Amino acid sequence: MGRRIDVTVSNNLLALDVEKDFLQPLRERNMADGYVGLGKLIDASVRLSLYTRDERVLAFKRHLVAEVLNTQEKDGYIGYLRPDKRIWALWDFSEIAYIIYGLTMDHRFYGEAASLQGAIKLADYLIAGWSANPHHAMGDLDISIQMPLVGTDNALLALHQETQDAKYIAFLRDLRKVTGWDNRIVLGRWGKIEGHAYTYLAQSVAMLRLDRLEPDPQLLEPTRGLLDFLRNRNGMTITGACGDHECFHDTQEGTINLGETCASVYALFWLDELMRREGSALYGDMMERLVFNTLFGAQSADGRHLRY
Repeated sequence: MGRRIDVTVSNNLLALDVEKDFLQPLRERNMADGYVGLGKLIDASVRLSLYTRDERVLAFKRHLVAEVLNTQEKDGYIGYLRPDKRIWALWDFSEIAYIIYGLTMDHRFYGEAASLQGAIKLADYLIAGWSANPHHAMGDLDISIQMPLVGTDNALLALHQETQDAKYIAFLRDLRKVTGWDNRIVLGRWGKIEGHAYTYLAQSVAMLRLDRLEPDPQLLEPTRGLLDFLRNRNGMTITGACGDHECFHDTQEGTINLGETCASVYALFWLDELMRREGSALYGDMMERLVFNTLFGAQSADGRHLRY
């Protein structure tokens, strides 16, 4: 496991052309849509700098965060899209959410006040934009409403943990209406892709975390259903992967892009939450299967690429 993390740092993180691929487009802000993954990069650099204690990784993290905060506009926006496309075009909402999360983690683990203030301003921008027009169509009408929002709930829960500001929970409860989510497990990739495994897992993680703060039996229903599906109805393949072509399936076949890394990672987050709540080694066994066969199985031997 340590070797896999080391090659991720040396051959992936430190091999990135951050200026070209992340920062220059961030300064230009002229995209009409799309997703870059800046917030996930911030989060990764924070955690990997802590793990490695490597000055190169710490310098990478500091430079990245400083440059990102330098692009924050007066209204709080940080992102890649031009003004007329912000929030509502794919995948700006999710991009913003993960930037909030990454900056929040920089404050959590390093105590960086500037990062927390940047996250607060960006969250306020996001909430204000949604609140002004909560029924606005988001992105492509051919996908479920939950997909473009993925990452939002966990980002605001993390920010609430740092600030104790109740408005973030109120947004999830009253405007996002997290407890009213239709949590059916849909098989296959059809319709509005309601069976998107990554989205379902991300929602389930957020609901478990929200239940810690405001216990509600409805928040546990998706997890109960998902556990039954994965363990008893072939929802998890023998390798630990859940999701064929990014969507739930129950065939034990791996014919089309088995084991999306996003779904694998959120399955680990979800199982970690369950193990913390219940103390059952069962969840650790499932995590171990996922890590060695699916998470590492999707990583090239040199650590440079992540694949299906």
